[in-house]
Amino acid sequence: MFEEGVSYTREDIHAQVGGSVRSYLPHVGGRVVAACLRLDTNPDAPSVILAGTGEGIEYAAELLVTRGTPVPAFIKRGTGEWEYVGEYAVHQSSQDATELGAQARRSGRDNLTRVIHMVKAPAGAAGKF
Repeated sequence: MFEEGVSYTREDIHAQVGGSVRSYLPHVGGRVVAACLRLDTNPDAPSVILAGTGEGIEYAAELLVTRGTPVPAFIKRGTGEWEYVGEYAVHQSSQDATELGAQARRSGRDNLTRVIHMVKAPAGAAGKF
């Protein structure tokens, strides 16, 4: 499907997995199909995803956490360039005020609603992890 270290456009990602070309966690049919992360808003991506505020943002984060299946993860490297870094699955999620505060200070963001810790899934584990 995707090759590690190769950059894709959001349109390429959409063509393979569906979902929005704008959402950081595009989803289809009640499940997240990819994680498209920027290092300026998620400095420890893909190992840590910082969910902000907004109905769509919080909904997508909740879907990711509750489904628990690995998703292809991409890091933005430049305009229209999203590097595939592997399949990642939720390890744990926190809405604890102390952790939110610490991550907010680290990232320079003040709108965090959830911290999602991810782990790289073993090769071939998509949908099975």
